Formats: sequence, C-alpha cells, structure tokens
Amino acid sequence: MKQQYETMHWKGSFKHQFITFMLMWLSWKHKYETPH
Repeated sequence: MKQQYETMHWKGSFKHQFITFMLMWLSWKHKYETPH
C-alpha cells in the first residue's frame, strides 16, 4: 500500500511540474511572438 501511494505521489508531482513547465513555455513563446 505504501509503495502504491508513493507511485501516485511521484506521478502527481511529475504532472504538476510538467504543467508548470508548459505554462512557463507558453507565456515565454507568447511574449516573443507578440510584435512590440
């Protein structure tokens, strides 16, 4: 049971990091694609 919880926690944290990275990349891309 403990191992299953740790696996779920690891996947959850990985998903959180991935979403954070995507948001950062999208905002960076938008900033540089927008004409000044």
